[in-house]
Amino acid sequence: MEQVSVVIAKNYVITFQERYGDILDPVRSRLASKKGIIRQRGADYLAFAIVDTIIDGYYPVLEVVGDHLESLEATVINDPSPAVLGELNRLKNQLINLRRAIWPQREAINALVRGDHKIISDEVGIYLRDTYDHCVQTSEVAEMYREMVTGLMNTYLSPVANRTNDVMR
Repeated sequence: MEQVSVVIAKNYVITFQERYGDILDPVRSRLASKKGIIRQRGADYLAFAIVDTIIDGYYPVLEVVGDHLESLEATVINDPSPAVLGELNRLKNQLINLRRAIWPQREAINALVRGDHKIISDEVGIYLRDTYDHCVQTSEVAEMYREMVTGLMNTYLSPVANRTNDVMR
């Protein structure tokens, strides 16, 4: 993950990235191809395309996390080991960081959608509402996965605690 800042004005959009490429490459390709509507629309549409691309970038990340979570679930149930607890902690921290990254974007998009901005046209406002919905969805999935990790940690720790209690008796 990298931080991307977007500055929107009536006739221009400026982006700042930690490193060149990657996340905004789809938008750059659309601009370079000179096909489609992205060059025919205003700066507000370009800003929407950038924000939408950033939010869409979370879906593959969440898919990988979900697959990894399924694998860890099977391991916790069938072959629990101390290493799996470390992996669950690492995954939980990643999900917390992902949610921290999504939340400010969610609030910024909501401000654009709900605000009375002369910069954002009504048409682009509709597109941004859809992007906001996607942002909410990614945030909720990240939170659901975090709760699943917590549940798996409890599943792992419960038999360990029971064995410790048995030894102490």
